[in-house]
Amino acid sequence: MTTNDTGVNDTGVNDTGMRERAESLTALVGLLTKSARQIRTSRVAACLEEDQLADFAEFVSLGVAGAAANVGGIDRLLAGRPGSWEAGYVRDLLVSTVGWDEEYLWEHRTEPLVIHVAVDAILTELGIAGLFDESDAEITGREDAVGVVYDVLDPNGTWNCSDPTAPPLTDEAIAALEGWVRPGYHVHREPTAKQDAELDRLQILRDQVEALREAEWAAYGQAFQASVLAELDREPVQGLRVPVEIRVDARTWPPPAPTGSGSDAHDAGGGLPWALARLYEAGWSNTPLPGSGIAPKDYPPGVDIAQIERDAARLPHERLEQAARTKGLERTEGIGDQT
Repeated sequence: MTTNDTGVNDTGVNDTGMRERAESLTALVGLLTKSARQIRTSRVAACLEEDQLADFAEFVSLGVAGAAANVGGIDRLLAGRPGSWEAGYVRDLLVSTVGWDEEYLWEHRTEPLVIHVAVDAILTELGIAGLFDESDAEITGREDAVGVVYDVLDPNGTWNCSDPTAPPLTDEAIAALEGWVRPGYHVHREPTAKQDAELDRLQILRDQVEALREAEWAAYGQAFQASVLAELDREPVQGLRVPVEIRVDARTWPPPAPTGSGSDAHDAGGGLPWALARLYEAGWSNTPLPGSGIAPKDYPPGVDIAQIERDAARLPHERLEQAARTKGLERTEGIGDQT
């Protein structure tokens, strides 16, 4: 068997993983051997005690049940090779310990239950993130409509201006530009004072949209967590004695999610064990959405939430502009009251 530079041998197995597995197996054998040799003292009569070997079978059963509970259930524990004869016997052992429906699974869990909440993924699925992209595109369109004069270098080497009435570029300007401008590149001329003011206003609006996204992602993550905890208080998970931890990722531009991390609660909720999926579903359904303040469960069934928000003029830039108009009107009314 040979190994390439990436640490993968000719069987397609990573050597590092094989070494770690061998080390874990050695440690496990040592632990099991120690347990098998343990002596327990039992009272066999009022004044008589007797040393006996500890119940090794119970120890193994409880250990495997704890591992199943920690990773999220029997199926997940055996996912590596579920059809093997070994998996069949381990499944039988687990069913006898935690029940056919895993109703006694969670009392064996030893690790905190961690639920990962990827805010951007949830709001993308619900169509809310796309509304922010639409606002950005709208602002870009408005910038283009400002009409700042620009010149374009054609592939044949001639310059064309976006405004036929504008004076042509001088020979000196063309000589300076052709040293670094590629064909098709737009070279904008100096905007007028009015155009410059409008472009500044639009840039401020763009910055406000992004700041709104960051604030609303953070607020939604906290509200999602509260919804999950409220559901847990309403109906605790049977047998679960360890704490529930909710880890919220409220980044607006998160990196791609890693695969094969072994987390017991995946971001999309689908990786959650069946008995706990309702916690994630409660967060998804009961948490009010940015902009409308309406929870998904309170929208009509089957509707396009994003389209409802468009129809209600609740795109992010529209909400910001409406708030600015309202503030300006209040300021005007306040001045009127003073006079």
